[in-house]
Amino acid sequence: MACGALSFLLTHGYATGWNWTNDLWDTGYYFQIASSGYRSGGGHALAFLPGYPILLAPAARLLPQLPFLASFITSSILSMIGGAVLFRLLCKRLDTWTSLAGIALLAFSPFAIYFYNGYSEPAFFVCVVLTLAWLTDGYLLLAAFATGYAFLCRPYAFALLPLFLPVAWQLVRQRDFWKLGWIVLLGAAPALIYCAWMYHSFGDPFMAAKALTHWQKYESISGSWPLPIRTMLAFHFAFRDSAPGTWSLSLITYFLAACATLAAAGRLPGKLVVYSLLLLVCVYFTDALVPVNLGRHAMLAFAACPAIAALLYGTKSDGAWATASRHGAFAIALLFFIATFVVMGSRFSLGLWVS
Repeated sequence: MACGALSFLLTHGYATGWNWTNDLWDTGYYFQIASSGYRSGGGHALAFLPGYPILLAPAARLLPQLPFLASFITSSILSMIGGAVLFRLLCKRLDTWTSLAGIALLAFSPFAIYFYNGYSEPAFFVCVVLTLAWLTDGYLLLAAFATGYAFLCRPYAFALLPLFLPVAWQLVRQRDFWKLGWIVLLGAAPALIYCAWMYHSFGDPFMAAKALTHWQKYESISGSWPLPIRTMLAFHFAFRDSAPGTWSLSLITYFLAACATLAAAGRLPGKLVVYSLLLLVCVYFTDALVPVNLGRHAMLAFAACPAIAALLYGTKSDGAWATASRHGAFAIALLFFIATFVVMGSRFSLGLWVS
């Protein structure tokens, strides 16, 4: 993840003439919330959840004139922490080399640029992998709190809730309602505190949901169309002659994540697979495969890149030629990912359409 962060930094610097002050796209809203609060960002700022701005606030206060650098430092640290935890989780089912290969593919996947700039993806990444790791190790209260904080980063944290059902059922059978109550409380506390604060500040605890709904459904006519129609038109949007190439890449990323995760489901940690598949289902029902943000959201299925590595190194080598073939296939995949990553990073840094 550190190599991915460094590559993004160099790509951004080369593309912008080493400009550390720009805050493109949604990064500006996150930085304004982190540095000055919600009221400084205008009406659209209310649609952004506070999980990432809370973590960004120290760097934003320390580097108020350098939004990109503050966001990059915060996001890179979060991504490296998340990558380390995910590597530890993968090593429970995969060997060390395959786990490293999966992390490398994730760090340089086409939409991984959002791990290193001022978006909420790195904060959500950390929360998800911590939840999965703590659930696996039996630290239920910590896992519940990580899930609760994930809801302050992305609504896709709903994909984590089914993972708690076996635990909840076991506690009910044991009549350990005290521990079950603490799990529910810690999971709900961040959202309840946020809603109470929104009610105190703006008079409406659901202001964020309403602002986001208005932004998505009423500022674009396609956002209010029924789900089946949006799904059918998604392919037309992505593959028509005048469509940006990143739109087709978004669709490909989504289906690659689904196919790879299903194909390697038996080789990866079960909780990671279940979360990733549920995440893709959530993405479908919210994005309907419309490729505007589909690639960035599909990247949140964190099993996809480890799944590709598990498929490449899934069986023991039968000799030097088989080993070389597997390493060659991985090298080709990684080089393709890096090339696309650099192009996407440069486009993002120049303010061009990416997702």
